Amino acid sequence: MLKNKIVEIGAARVAPVTRQSFELDFLLQPLDIPVLPETLLRMELSLGGPSVSLGEISKIVAGDLGATMHVFRLAGCQQPAGSNPFSRVEDCLSYLGIRECIIGLSKRLAYRSGRKDAVIDAWAHAGTIAAFCSLWAEMHDERINPEEAYLVGLFHELGTLPVLLQWDAAAWGQTDGPTVGLWLAARCALPDCVNDYFSAQKVQGTPSHWLNVVKQAYRLATESAIDDCQFQPRTSLSYR
Repeated sequence: MLKNKIVEIGAARVAPVTRQSFELDFLLQPLDIPVLPETLLRMELSLGGPSVSLGEISKIVAGDLGATMHVFRLAGCQQPAGSNPFSRVEDCLSYLGIRECIIGLSKRLAYRSGRKDAVIDAWAHAGTIAAFCSLWAEMHDERINPEEAYLVGLFHELGTLPVLLQWDAAAWGQTDGPTVGLWLAARCALPDCVNDYFSAQKVQGTPSHWLNVVKQAYRLATESAIDDCQFQPRTSLSYR
């Protein structure tokens, strides 16, 4: 049943999948996408200070692919039918309330056996590419919103999650990455920019500035890694 739905979405789709095209009860069902424990800890510590910064907590959430997906999903589930999906993490947090977000995210902390290191590495890679997407957009194209560029970079490999998280191979094994990305983006009420990225991937030759942003982010990441390797101290200092 699930496989059939995914195939139908991939075959029939030309325009981005919208959240409104899915039934609410389908959207409400949780996804097995983990949230890093340190993300929850940092959020809770931020609430314990003399003042609460919505912007700072938004940055904490946006540094965690799983947390960001669940926050958009939770906000999308509670929006009135027909509403436009949220485009920023900060708006989702404001709409839901930070405490409610923490409660919701705390239910997604478990890892599948043996996958913790792989999840940590994948989440770190997503965050790196997201940061470079935002940086490139800010420096080179004033028409592109850096916050949207960040989210496109963060979610650019959604299509790999079924393999990474060892989801049911019978349902996901024959589905191409862009279709999986589109389905997950719709399922979690992710912003239109993420839908647009996977739509462009799916239809060969579709012009898309998002494809170029991700390409440039990888270039910057590679150059940064090369620079880091070249800068090696000749001697090490030890302190007694």
